[in-house]
Amino acid sequence: MCGIGAVLGRADADARLRQSLGMITHRGGKTFEMAAGNGFAIGANRLPIVDRQNAVQPAKNEDGRLLCVLNGEIYNYKRLKTELEEKGHKFRTESDTEVLVHMYEQYGKRMLDMIDSEIYAFAIYNTKTGDYFAARDRIGVKPLYWAETGRGAEAGGATYFASEMKQLVQFSEITEIKVVAPGHLIDNGREEKYSDLIGRKQEVEESAEEIAENVRLLLHEAVKKRVDTDLPVGVFMSGGLDSTAVLAIARKYHNNITAIIAGNEKSEDRKFALRYCQEFGVPYILVETPDEKTMWKEVRRVIYAVESFEPNVIRNSMGSHYISEGGKQFSIILCGEGADELFSGYAEFLKTSEDAQNELAVQFLSDLHRTQCQRVDRTSMQFTEEVRAPFLDTALVEYALAIPGKLKVKNGVEKWILRKALENELPDYICQRKKAVLIAGAGYKGNDPKDGMFDEYIKETQSEAEYARIVADNPDWNLSTPEEAYYFSIFQEFGYDKCLQAKERPKANRVK
Repeated sequence: MCGIGAVLGRADADARLRQSLGMITHRGGKTFEMAAGNGFAIGANRLPIVDRQNAVQPAKNEDGRLLCVLNGEIYNYKRLKTELEEKGHKFRTESDTEVLVHMYEQYGKRMLDMIDSEIYAFAIYNTKTGDYFAARDRIGVKPLYWAETGRGAEAGGATYFASEMKQLVQFSEITEIKVVAPGHLIDNGREEKYSDLIGRKQEVEESAEEIAENVRLLLHEAVKKRVDTDLPVGVFMSGGLDSTAVLAIARKYHNNITAIIAGNEKSEDRKFALRYCQEFGVPYILVETPDEKTMWKEVRRVIYAVESFEPNVIRNSMGSHYISEGGKQFSIILCGEGADELFSGYAEFLKTSEDAQNELAVQFLSDLHRTQCQRVDRTSMQFTEEVRAPFLDTALVEYALAIPGKLKVKNGVEKWILRKALENELPDYICQRKKAVLIAGAGYKGNDPKDGMFDEYIKETQSEAEYARIVADNPDWNLSTPEEAYYFSIFQEFGYDKCLQAKERPKANRVK
């Protein structure tokens, strides 16, 4: 895990990349690992996890013409490496980044079908031809931005890649920052979709018992591959069904697992999480979160970090910030993100028909890259943590989207089939616990648009006239509440409005 960047097509590419990486030292460190030459520079500030001593980026192929930087992890890299060696490829390291170089050399863009991971964003540059290739994971857990200046690289302009928008907003010649969409690649400036993971599936025709057992086995396999490390592992734990399941299963496959819990004295999440850890002898770190007024003072800093003006993202990022700070001793942390989207955990699913459950799930999943995944990535990387999301494992997502909706919400119970899958893994007080919104579960006001977190401070800080002015000056951004307008004004100050795709507001997880 790290922050990555590339500047292609500029004489000062080396200096430009150093400026870019200098904005995201929190993602890996202040020692930039770079390669630069005539008109190009590509590099990373790396968080060492796999082959920590030797896996310096950019990784190279045998003759050094192909260079690759990776933000993320490739879980099946060992098997892929063996297959590539059998085809004659020679390796310098045990790094998953180097595996990507040789895969591209061997298979081209078809390599993406062979990757097993929910966390990757990478760029590859050919120093001989000037060709470049980049791709983002199927769900969009890891970020990837790009920009073109002039008339594009093919017509004498320049191309940039980055892990965060703050790397690119500093350059005046960049007028638009583009998001590489989940499951998409960039091939010499052309964007293509390579994955149909997020989409409707043919429903499985199995009994509830068979489906529950399959979900259980898939989740075990997903967690197992994500704790295949010699490093200690943390788990963000809310005391709810999803994160506790991840914690319980992780302890079966790794002997050094610690729960990380955050909340104030009113927190229901904290109460349930502590009960479970104390009952089952789980080591834990407890983070006492501050009052709402103290959090309000951090809003500007949080918007800068998470690069969003969406109220749901900003509010929940407060909780994520403090729990991430509590886990800063861990390089690898697991979380329960994705379960609510896949198994109908939100209130919206309770209002939706059986037949439309998976359609709504696809909608939620399609927005994850700019809602919950963006929140988790930015807040955790502020403390140089790699967060892995077992519920977003490719095989589990594929299967979950094929489960009939009638088994996801049953008798008014959300996530019914997931609860059944975990009934022998967790105590009833966890397995049957109702869903709590992240920040509300931590002991604060939730997402009520009339009396939610920060509402009173928004009213004190922003006049009705100022709200009206912001909305009138930015008609294309669909700002519908004073809270959205206030956050957007800060977002705009940081230059993040160069990302015009942010105008396409999330359909799900948006405060109404």
